[in-house]
Amino acid sequence: MMKASLVPSAPPDQAQRISALDPQRSILVQAPAGSGKTDLLTRRFLRLLTEVDDPIQIVAITFTRAAAAEMRHRILSELEKAAGRATSDQVHDEFSMESLADRALARSHSFGWQLLDLTSQLRISTIDSFCRELAIQQPIYSGVGNNLQINERPTDLYRRAARLTLNKLGDSHQPELSDSIRDLLLWRDNGWKELEELLVKMLAQRDRWMHKFVLSQEPDWNEIREWLERPFGNAVRSSIATLTQLLNQVPGACDEALELAQFACEHGRGELHRELAELAEFPYGPYDDSIDLENARSAYLCLANLLLTKDGEFRQQIDIRLGFPKENLDEKLRLQDLIAQLAAVPGLEKQLAGIAKLPPARYSDEDWQIVRASFTLLRHAAGELKAVFAEAGAVDFVEVAQIARQVLLDEDRYPTDTALAAADNIRHLLVDEFQDTSRRQHEFISALILAWPERTGRTLFVVGDPMQSIYSFRDAEAELFGRVKDVGFEFSDEESFPVDPLRLTANFRTDPQLVFSTNDAFEKVFGEPDGSGIEFAKAEPARSSSAGNKKRFELHLQFIPQVKTGSANDPESIRAREEIKVQRETARTSQVAELIALIRSHLDRVDAARIAGKKYRIAVLGRARTALAPIAAALREEQIPFRAVELENLKDQPEILDATALAHALFNPQDRVAWLGVLRAPWCGLSLAELHTIAGTDDALRPTAPIPELLRDRLDLLPTASRKAAERVLNAFAFMPKLRNSLPTASTGTLVQRIWHLIGGDQCVNASGRANLELFWKLLDDLPSGEQDLTGPALDAALEDFCALPDPTTSSECGVQLMTIHKSKGLEFEIVIVPDLHARNGSSKSDLLSWFERGIAEPNESGDLTEFLVAPLQFKGEERGKAKTWVDNIRRQRELQETRRILYVAATRAREELHIFAQPTYKSENGVLTLLEPRNSLLATAWPALADEILDSFDEWMHAHQGSGADVGLTVQQLAASGESNLIVMPSPAQPTIIRRLPEDFHHSDSINTMTASAESVIGLGDNNLYQRHEGGLFSRALGNAVHKLLDDLARLCTNLDWHEARNALENFRPRISASVRSVGLSASQAHEITSKAYECALNASQDPYGQWILSQHSEAASESSWAGIVSGDLRLVRVDRLFRAGLEPLLPGDGALWIIDYKTAHTDNLDPTLVLPGFRATFAPQLKIYADVLRNLHGTDLPLRAGLYYPRMSLFDWWEI
Repeated sequence: MMKASLVPSAPPDQAQRISALDPQRSILVQAPAGSGKTDLLTRRFLRLLTEVDDPIQIVAITFTRAAAAEMRHRILSELEKAAGRATSDQVHDEFSMESLADRALARSHSFGWQLLDLTSQLRISTIDSFCRELAIQQPIYSGVGNNLQINERPTDLYRRAARLTLNKLGDSHQPELSDSIRDLLLWRDNGWKELEELLVKMLAQRDRWMHKFVLSQEPDWNEIREWLERPFGNAVRSSIATLTQLLNQVPGACDEALELAQFACEHGRGELHRELAELAEFPYGPYDDSIDLENARSAYLCLANLLLTKDGEFRQQIDIRLGFPKENLDEKLRLQDLIAQLAAVPGLEKQLAGIAKLPPARYSDEDWQIVRASFTLLRHAAGELKAVFAEAGAVDFVEVAQIARQVLLDEDRYPTDTALAAADNIRHLLVDEFQDTSRRQHEFISALILAWPERTGRTLFVVGDPMQSIYSFRDAEAELFGRVKDVGFEFSDEESFPVDPLRLTANFRTDPQLVFSTNDAFEKVFGEPDGSGIEFAKAEPARSSSAGNKKRFELHLQFIPQVKTGSANDPESIRAREEIKVQRETARTSQVAELIALIRSHLDRVDAARIAGKKYRIAVLGRARTALAPIAAALREEQIPFRAVELENLKDQPEILDATALAHALFNPQDRVAWLGVLRAPWCGLSLAELHTIAGTDDALRPTAPIPELLRDRLDLLPTASRKAAERVLNAFAFMPKLRNSLPTASTGTLVQRIWHLIGGDQCVNASGRANLELFWKLLDDLPSGEQDLTGPALDAALEDFCALPDPTTSSECGVQLMTIHKSKGLEFEIVIVPDLHARNGSSKSDLLSWFERGIAEPNESGDLTEFLVAPLQFKGEERGKAKTWVDNIRRQRELQETRRILYVAATRAREELHIFAQPTYKSENGVLTLLEPRNSLLATAWPALADEILDSFDEWMHAHQGSGADVGLTVQQLAASGESNLIVMPSPAQPTIIRRLPEDFHHSDSINTMTASAESVIGLGDNNLYQRHEGGLFSRALGNAVHKLLDDLARLCTNLDWHEARNALENFRPRISASVRSVGLSASQAHEITSKAYECALNASQDPYGQWILSQHSEAASESSWAGIVSGDLRLVRVDRLFRAGLEPLLPGDGALWIIDYKTAHTDNLDPTLVLPGFRATFAPQLKIYADVLRNLHGTDLPLRAGLYYPRMSLFDWWEI
């Protein structure tokens, strides 16, 4: 057992932190916000390095690339610090970071690991990367070979699979599928497009619903129905059992109610109580099957209808309307007496009212038909998707995870041989952000543990915070944290792997005064149990307070009137509604202005911190992106720079709208709307009047004539400046055929970017716009059908998946940032502002099926640890069925539970100050104002903590208005209108439209002739401007990919073979390379040509001294290596063709420098290659500079780095210090 004395400066939870470093214990750590989770993980990893024989025996898994990069960076940074410390400087506290790093580095030296040189031994990755690592060990499962490329935006693949599936309607070879499609189309009023969209959405979430029965080729539908109905039956059985216990406290109550119902039927109200009255006896159970259980539910529902009002309360009034005439006093008194006795039983009224909310114990035949049809459709769609993946040569993350689970567990859920081999090499497993795990990821981790041959000497270290579990939309299950804490990781054979729970309490992030404020607030927010099992854990401040006595938490309020409902059209009603609308809008505008003023008050400190090289970050965190849009607009108007992190849609940015119009117009001259957009864009800037001159409808021929034709005919009608701008556009478009002839295989993005550049598009955008456009060009390149997709919805659909990039000129370390609360998780800011706390929570859209999977307290008879709730979508135009309503309500309850945690995450991002903005609503009745309790919002969630302060502020606000003699019904401003006149709301004056246009004398430095010469002389080289593009297009990209793969294969072959043997062995890869080339859409002849050229390049490299030197074994050598790092405050993901340590110059011995090599397939025609190399270097050097910056962040700024561009087609190598 480890022991240590606590030093005076130790955090309040130091004992727990020391316990967490015990390498013999498996531990689950609850690490609240600001508790130094990454620091603890780093210490644990360093401590474990002193225990293992090989560093690859330690595996750390997290859920984001940024978190994995940060962990790797912290560990390597501490090891590098240790390497630079003198022996005399080494500390003696064995649990300090310095001591742990010193010991880990000593272990590395003792065992010859060379951790600082061979960093790939540190197995730190995302769970997706780890799954892929396992999946490629069994390529037969993937169907796409051992490359297993991941498509991170696979919506198009889902859509392709959905269409292939739905096209089987009427297929006589697949009658069950055809009938299922027909049933679903009829159910949804023949909404083919809707069904396709529902299917696309379901395929994206298939890891959540794809249970074993879904994939069965010969399903037993009766058994499946029984399994799916079990959760409904369990809910009904449990509720009836509780209700029966309560009713038994009044002996004979049910029989008495049955007799009274029969009496009511005989006296005129048969339609109310017939179902209850017709029972021979009241069903008391036991209930042998779902039919008996459903009959019992119906009986208790009838009982509730007799005894309760529609509001779920015991009846107070018994009369003829209920079937009890005045003259039958005895029966009326009997029912009153029965209700009185039942009302005296605590909890009975609520339990009886709850019967109405229960689902049916079994599906109706109609519902079951739709559930069965849905799963039939989903099974076939999942099969089509696998075929689509194989055809595309890529899969999504879901598929990788499913393959990995197949690799780990056989059909009987026992570890496979591959799993045993993989797990045997893992002595210690660390899992970060465990509160964000889904059930499938939890099963994956459990399968790894289950595969350990023996568990002695192996540990699991799990870190997370259930209070920060906010990703239910990604299927994160907050309840799993508490489950593992209580019983460990459970296996299907009822075994479990226990962990010791620890809880950290120190908060190193937040000012002590703010820590106390948030503690007080969230003790109240989390005070009432919500069914999630998550309780609030108080934090203890572990940092000193900042100077000054300023307020750390501030609530900013604007009170707004309740929206009046109704459709009355009398002048007074219209006036009242318009008045309220103006008040609410004015309050919103006023609050945005207050928020901007708050930001401006901190800008001096932002500037001071920037000058001093420190951090000062102001974050505006919205529940939804819509809450941040008006703030972004106001910041732009006030000219305050800010970073919008995944806030605005890429498709809505002005530069993207212009570029999209250009792309459509280039490939479809008949697209009049696109052409008008091109002429309106700032490179041309025609006014609306000028556009009307060209394309107005007063001429009968104009509506159908192409815009280019009209433009040429009417150029002389335009003013000089506009005519010159339009001529420049026409000339650029006229150059398009020549450009295509000179670059026959150029990609769509390359062609559009060329024309955009020629007409002056690059002169019309700022740095942020340029970054967005670079993303747009790549998106055009990735369109599956190239330019053909520009004539349909494919481009618009692809743009939906992208957000505009943050302003690259604004630092993430100093300044203002706007992002959603979900995006802010894991970050910290000096000032946090949360706007629109009163905004209503959004509602989720319907899926093909409503489903929900939840844990159960004890495994059922099948050994299941969860139950799967499924209900069908309702018939088009009808209300939801009971089953769907019940499942949706359970999901909704889970979402409401999460709002507490979302609020907690937002509040705990703050280091110094937290500001919350809200607009509580009041109602006015007879001149009396009453504050309404908020519903379905973050303000409703925070109400237990904020209600007293808000109510006090409301009272002060009313008194202030009353004292001033103002009408308290007008919150911010009052419109002058007499009591007898109608309120007239004047529209805001129209703002003049300012046309942005390039100057009249604009002339681009790159003439058409220059561009043509460049295109014809160099294949693979773009312009020397910001938009470096691959001119060779699809052909050249396919060639480049093939060459990269072959050089990677060659590097691996030559580790065990001489060069002659490696060249011969390389020939075995030709079929795979050819198939890979064909998969991108090239013809067989093109694939043959590319494969031959790729082999020529690889053979050149194997015989060239520089090529042999690059591909040979070196210290820390890696091919196609990927990693992430922070550069200028931004996460950069980089992939390097070849990385290794070698001498300071090529071909020289030693390992003093780290070499970064990029392969380039560019070549020259009729030019001296040595004259072209400087141009190539200028083109590609910026990208290598990014690689170098990431490496220096990982290894230190003193790292000697060399960059090199290797051209296997020309057998040339260009290198330089970087």
